[in-house]
Amino acid sequence: SLEMIKKPPIALLPLGTGNDLSRVSGWGASYADEPLSQILFQIEAATVRALDRWDVQVTPLTSEVQRDPSGCKDVPIKVMSNYFSIGADAHATLEFHQFRERNRDKAQSRFKNKFIYLKTGSIDMLKRTYLSMCDHIDLVCDGTDYTTHIRNNNYAALVFLNIQSYGAGTDPWGTPNPRKTTLGIQNQHDGMLEVIGLKQSQISLLYVGGHGDRITQAREIRITSTEPIPAQVDGEPCLLNPSSIFISLKCSANLLVCSSHKREKERFPGLPPKGTSPLMLVLNVVTLVDYNDYNMDITQLRKAAISQGYINCNLSDSLSSLRDQVQRILQSHLNPSPSQWCYLNVSSGEKNTFIRIHPDR
Repeated sequence: SLEMIKKPPIALLPLGTGNDLSRVSGWGASYADEPLSQILFQIEAATVRALDRWDVQVTPLTSEVQRDPSGCKDVPIKVMSNYFSIGADAHATLEFHQFRERNRDKAQSRFKNKFIYLKTGSIDMLKRTYLSMCDHIDLVCDGTDYTTHIRNNNYAALVFLNIQSYGAGTDPWGTPNPRKTTLGIQNQHDGMLEVIGLKQSQISLLYVGGHGDRITQAREIRITSTEPIPAQVDGEPCLLNPSSIFISLKCSANLLVCSSHKREKERFPGLPPKGTSPLMLVLNVVTLVDYNDYNMDITQLRKAAISQGYINCNLSDSLSSLRDQVQRILQSHLNPSPSQWCYLNVSSGEKNTFIRIHPDR
């Protein structure tokens, strides 16, 4: 056995155009020909953070609906890490993608690519192409129907956000005011997606610090479209024929976050300044069978343990205060998740052994 890590932490090199995940994880908006040795040094000093990943399941509608001959039955990527969106923004991405496929010699510069993308989006805004998009969309989030809400507001685009960056660095969720709303801040590992409605004017204002309408935060989302509609998953676009789209949590990935002084302003959301960051502990799970077999052998028990991610804590935190955080991770990773579990504490002596700690302690 190679004893390889099942979920190795991943560092990003920003070679694309948008690079949203690279931005929020501190690796920057673009690669500036830095020496490889410097990047490896930053990787060695990086911090590990968990990142939710989402299933995007598409079921074509079988009823008599209008279909586009060039439309698709499914999305290009079925697992989403950054965002999923439909409407005017996805159409601009699709137009740019098709232009690049037809004119590869004209789309080799990051600056030119962004110019072409903005030009396409501006044309859509002037034509007001997707002003009535929501008339053909049904939206249900965690069992609550938001169809009437999105139709009354005539959104030109709907965004389902997992990270605090969208469309090459914008922040469509913004920072909610706790005095005015019960909606929380964006978090890439809370098991929820931020659901955002964008009116035609709001799409342009995103690039000067604006944000969209915060609709809700949800764990399961169903979108039903009765007409062909542009869609994108993590920047990969398509024209999706009428279908039902179901988005749910799949798993989490371990992401390396660059916290070097050079990239401090682009650090990962929630990452405190140097010297004040909380402890980050690996959450390992062992079965009761493995515990009974190896509780006197620390080496074997560690080999049997399966990593489920990381928890953040401070030195002053009690074990009971961390139970909710641990339980959320177990529920998102294990199926079925254990209804009862306990901490293991290693006792030091001539032989290191593990002792179970009662859940109430």
